[in-house]
Amino acid sequence: MKEFMMIFTAGEPHYETLSPSDMQQRLSLWQAWIEDLKAKNIYVDGRALKSQRFLAESADGILTDGPFVEAKELVSGFFVVKAVDYEAAAEISRGFPDYDLGAKVMISEIETFSDYQ
Repeated sequence: MKEFMMIFTAGEPHYETLSPSDMQQRLSLWQAWIEDLKAKNIYVDGRALKSQRFLAESADGILTDGPFVEAKELVSGFFVVKAVDYEAAAEISRGFPDYDLGAKVMISEIETFSDYQ
């Protein structure tokens, strides 16, 4: 199987606007999705980003503190999952709990350096 990165982008409203009970319900949805993927042995890893603050460094060494005005959607986290192809990875992404918040999932196959040996 191949590995795919599912990159989650934050939609509106952000988690900060949710009530504590809504937040707990949202976390339960995430936990259930992760447990389902683990039970199928297709979950590799995943993380949420702590904040929407980013630092970007250019080739000339200039450091810029974000969030950036030009960013319409900010990365909020990622999963790495195992799937046979993009279609199977897209099927896995259908369980993403935050579609109803306007969030999105981008999927990209992970390239390994062993592919070039």
